[in-house]
Amino acid sequence: MEKSFSDERFKYLSVVKYPSDKVTYVCLQTFNPKLLKGISDRRVSFGLRTADVSDNKLHAKGNYVSGGAGIESNILQINRIWDSKPQGKSIDEELANYRSAFLEGFYDKAESLVLKPHGITLEQYKKGEVPESLRKQLIEGMEMFRMRREGLIFGTYGIFGGVDEKGSEVYHVSPPDVANKRPYYAMDGSGIDRAEIELSQYIQSLPQHKRTNIDPIEGTEVLLRSLVRAESNEGVGGTPDIVEVTKSGTRFLEPERTELMRNIVVKELAGDKTREEAIRLLTDVSENGADLEDIASRIYSPKDVLRYRLAR
Repeated sequence: MEKSFSDERFKYLSVVKYPSDKVTYVCLQTFNPKLLKGISDRRVSFGLRTADVSDNKLHAKGNYVSGGAGIESNILQINRIWDSKPQGKSIDEELANYRSAFLEGFYDKAESLVLKPHGITLEQYKKGEVPESLRKQLIEGMEMFRMRREGLIFGTYGIFGGVDEKGSEVYHVSPPDVANKRPYYAMDGSGIDRAEIELSQYIQSLPQHKRTNIDPIEGTEVLLRSLVRAESNEGVGGTPDIVEVTKSGTRFLEPERTELMRNIVVKELAGDKTREEAIRLLTDVSENGADLEDIASRIYSPKDVLRYRLAR
């Protein structure tokens, strides 16, 4: 009896994943050659349900950070490329080599898994020398396998950024390439539509020379604005994660601090605080040893301050 590939459909497609399954908003932005920052929400969607998760969507190691959705091994491979690259070199060329090497074995694997069970060689398939009764099944099987192979490398969506002697770099990992280097920021997730408008308008408002030398507090305020804008999308929310990346390493800000920072920007966008007031408050929150309860009293109502104290 002839084997039908329709019975095997999910075996070929099961590795293909999409960003909405895993991530709602992640973003990395270069501030200057020595600094980049990242931000993400903590909410995950499961069909019609959402939940705030405790683990970070942004994963830091050494002097780089990555995050997103899809095939985790692909992101890990990009991490390894960064770890092993020569000092001062970009990872662009190595990423291109990785993509080529990954796809080289397509036909060998396809012949073994798709054609040989039917007694057909790759050469016969290429020449069209297959029984008419098998033609449709084999074409379907080869296409399914192609989607599986491409899903392994193209079914990954995410962001990557690092800082070294060459400067700060951010990449967006998505089809049809392994990774695209971005000039100022990279973002992904279901919440990026409004968030990207916020960031792109800010970058475009700056003189060219300031786009690669952004004030750390002002840039953080814009990242937070992009996050709050993203929250208009269902499934985006929760206490944000904020990470700072330098050549020396990475540092995540404490959740108590990032929650205050987010709420400062919420107040700003609601018109309760001017941008100048928000920048001053963010500066105070960012300082080590800052009295967070005192800052909370400057942005919350007395009832909200009580809730803040009870939550700490």
